[in-house]
Amino acid sequence: MLPSPRLNSTTARQRLLACLMSAMLALGHSERVAAGAGGADDMLDLSLEELTQIEIPTVVGASKYEQKANVAPASITVISAEEIRRFGWLTLADVLRSVRGFYVSDNRNYSFLGVRGFSRPGDYNSRVLVLLDGNRINDSIYGQGSIGGEFAMDVDLIDRVEIIRGPGSSLYGTGAFFGVVNVIPKRGKDLGGGELVGGLGSRDSALGRVSYGKKLANDVDVLVSASGYRSDNIDRYLQPQLAGDATRNFGISKDADGEGWHSAYASVQYQGLTLAAVTESRRKELPSGIYDTTLNDDRNFSLDEHKHVDAQYKHAFSGGAELFTRLYFDQYDYRSDFVFVDDTSVVNKDIAESNWWGAEAKWSKLLVKRHLLTLGAEYVDYTKSARLNVNVGDPGNAFVDFNEPFSTWGAYVQDDWSLSDKVALNLGVRYDRHYRGETSTSPRAAVIWNPSADTVLKLLYGTAFRSPNQYELLDSSLGFVLNPDLKSERIRTTEIVVEHNLRRNVRAIASVYQYNIGDLVDVEDIGGGDVQFNNIGQVRAKGLDLELQGKWQYLEARASYSYQLAESGAGDTLSNAPKHLLKANLAVPFRQKYSLGVELLHVADRNNHAGDKVSGYSLANLNLVARNLLHNLDASIGVFNVFDKHYEDPTSKDDVSGLLSLPQDGRRVRAKLVYRF
Repeated sequence: MLPSPRLNSTTARQRLLACLMSAMLALGHSERVAAGAGGADDMLDLSLEELTQIEIPTVVGASKYEQKANVAPASITVISAEEIRRFGWLTLADVLRSVRGFYVSDNRNYSFLGVRGFSRPGDYNSRVLVLLDGNRINDSIYGQGSIGGEFAMDVDLIDRVEIIRGPGSSLYGTGAFFGVVNVIPKRGKDLGGGELVGGLGSRDSALGRVSYGKKLANDVDVLVSASGYRSDNIDRYLQPQLAGDATRNFGISKDADGEGWHSAYASVQYQGLTLAAVTESRRKELPSGIYDTTLNDDRNFSLDEHKHVDAQYKHAFSGGAELFTRLYFDQYDYRSDFVFVDDTSVVNKDIAESNWWGAEAKWSKLLVKRHLLTLGAEYVDYTKSARLNVNVGDPGNAFVDFNEPFSTWGAYVQDDWSLSDKVALNLGVRYDRHYRGETSTSPRAAVIWNPSADTVLKLLYGTAFRSPNQYELLDSSLGFVLNPDLKSERIRTTEIVVEHNLRRNVRAIASVYQYNIGDLVDVEDIGGGDVQFNNIGQVRAKGLDLELQGKWQYLEARASYSYQLAESGAGDTLSNAPKHLLKANLAVPFRQKYSLGVELLHVADRNNHAGDKVSGYSLANLNLVARNLLHNLDASIGVFNVFDKHYEDPTSKDDVSGLLSLPQDGRRVRAKLVYRF
């Protein structure tokens, strides 16, 4: 990977941006003159009607078979590889931040996903199920659904991201509480050859990737890829809440916010058989003083490593039956070093190791015309599930030390019945036996009505559960008192979704929902400086999502507004629950080769866990892409948080440091080249 320049000043970044944009435009002009009309982007060969037609994407994760998103039994958004390229997103968190009803918080280590007014920083996204090609990657100890730099693969290798809102336990079991995020990787045919990628950016960052993919003459599809990223983040990080504390370096942390990750991915596909493997490792320094750690100390870091191997086989029988089987193995390892302010001579080691393998079988058959029955079963064996927290040099006095392997299994049935050309019924239920022998039954029902060719109405009902993870049940570090009586939390959701084509090129989506959570697992202060995870009551929420999609010859746009009101059983607004979200994504093609991606985000005020207001914020991101800038060479340059907006995210309730919010990144610049061969 090439060394990157240190872009310490706003002026330097602005000059770099201006020079690169000018060079891209000039090169594109000369290349176009040399190539003539034949050198234009392939999109110009399409008719005006084809260019402006809004396509309804397909989705697999909603019913575990491929169907159009507008008739699937959920409110769905599908983000394509083209959108990821247009807007220059670096992580899965960046992708999800753009989606209606979703928002992201960051504790300068992990990204936490908020859905429909619910987000607990520190819950490690355990209430959203993250899938890689249909396979669960949430681990056993924290239930962590990784979406930041620790996510399993490079986002440039993603074909599409399926965001499926609402309870998903009727198909997936525990953790599919607020929704399912299914990441579908690219296949070799999507690359059609090799790619070399390199990029530089502000905060002393650099990225690189080498990939090769192709569908061979014998119908074997292969893809191999390796990626890397680093950011030394040499800018000074300031924590205003600690500005007067000499023991915390007056809130200043410099050269202690670095991040680096590397990953490798490979897949082979032949007819109904697919084999895939991925390995990923990320190291992140901790600059913010969370968990009462020292500032300006690069000894504070976390390391996340994930390995995944998946084998899938699909076979279609005569008579309309199909069998799908899957066998997989996963390993997630986490390590952190913490240096606490009360004794900076001691390094605390925090370690988690989780290994598991699983198998799934799904059989489906079209029993009669318009009547599809699906039966499935899944078994997961967590062969290692270990946690250790200990001070270096004192191995005999561990604060946490357990290894509690366990297994789970579930069986489900789903019935899709088209009652007529206009009305379809989806019914499903799953039975699970999960952690420590607890059992759950999760039904769902959907009525999907097409009153006209341009309109779809969905009436949705579903339930889901989340079993307490081992972090919540067995962790006694940082002042936690164990609670062996924790039980699963449950959610019940009803929703109405309307999707309507205003024109061939304009589509509107509206969703009204309400949900109730019972036996919510949360941190509770039990006195004497101790805290404990408890089932502390109920949450009631209601909300409205509106989205407008448009596609014109010179503009493609997606805009959304979300109103969300989430309250405790006592009627108090939940922490980290903004009532309003506004988003807009505009893709503007110009001068044949170029596309400008404009992203606008607004998150309203939120409360921190102490009940104090954390101000809302508005961000603007720009990403300029040039296709075939030179022969087989694409280039892009992005400016994120264009106006250098200062904003903060609320902290976790279990953070003993006393910090209530954490400052986030200012303006960032990133340039990237992609060479295809």
